[in-house]
Amino acid sequence: MSFARLHPLLNVFVQMMLFRQRPDILPASVFLFAVLLVMNLIIGVGSFLIDFDLLQSLLRTVVDMAFSLAFIYLLLLAANKINRSLQTMIAMLGVSAILNVLSFPLLLLLPEVRTTIGPVGFILYGLFFWHIAIMGHIFRHAISVNLPTGLLIAFSYVLIAISVFYSLFPVQ
Repeated sequence: MSFARLHPLLNVFVQMMLFRQRPDILPASVFLFAVLLVMNLIIGVGSFLIDFDLLQSLLRTVVDMAFSLAFIYLLLLAANKINRSLQTMIAMLGVSAILNVLSFPLLLLLPEVRTTIGPVGFILYGLFFWHIAIMGHIFRHAISVNLPTGLLIAFSYVLIAISVFYSLFPVQ
């Protein structure tokens, strides 16, 4: 019996990552949102600790999460689909937690290969673009648009997030 079958909620996130499930199947649960928020905070801080101290890691994670959630909220507000915000945020947080856990061991290897693009870099880029595709899938269903529009929104989100993030935290 697979782990995902033992944990139906995990199975929903995995199915969403495989583009087989929609965010509206998730419960609109404030408790689940809070649990996933804390999980993402821990995972995010852990990922940033590879390169930064605890305070910087916490600050970067909070800014990243706040921007992501604000973007989702404003997108759904603009699309007049605000009633879908909690489920959409839960979908994004759940998928992000899984992808970040998958990428964490690779990030530990990355400092050794930062000067060249090797297998680790290609896998991380693959996970990055897969994440964008999943976000496009989630946005597509959250605001009832076609997949290319969802992907365009996801790609735009990433570009804006990177710009905001590097404006607040310039590369040293």
